[in-house]
Amino acid sequence: ARTGSLGGGGVGRLLTQLALRSGAVKVILSEPREHRRAVAKQLGAIAVDPMREDLPAILREETDGLGPEVVFEAVGHPALLTQALEFVQRGGTVVEVGVADPAARATIRPYLLFEKELTLRGSHMRPYTFHRAVRWLPRLTLAPLLGLEFPLGETLEAIRSQREGKGIKIVVKP
Repeated sequence: ARTGSLGGGGVGRLLTQLALRSGAVKVILSEPREHRRAVAKQLGAIAVDPMREDLPAILREETDGLGPEVVFEAVGHPALLTQALEFVQRGGTVVEVGVADPAARATIRPYLLFEKELTLRGSHMRPYTFHRAVRWLPRLTLAPLLGLEFPLGETLEAIRSQREGKGIKIVVKP
């Protein structure tokens, strides 16, 4: 399978690894921040800057003109869900993994679901999924998912760093 991921934060990076370890031939990851793209490349993804590169053209080129079989929207931005439905190949699946603002609304063309024979799925946080996720941990490279580390006394600086986008996940150690 060829997979697309819109978003290269912690969830996008996890999805990249899960897809590749589950048999995906390639993962094309879209992420505007350079440091996130660099880590995605280390994990085996083809990383694209959607602000400077032609993402639709790259997706077509990397998938023999078909589009990815599966596209994960890993940001929670309504416009990216709309794009994911456009990018995925006929008969493909779009999975909404990103957590959107509760008041957010996405604009989609319902006919597109019929025309392209698409499956649109949501992600769920159920009690049984946590245990399944934990079983995957030994098979994943977790270090690139973590960001900066701060001692407990620098918690405010850690929060500032997260707000400024300096890290994916910030670790505060006692």
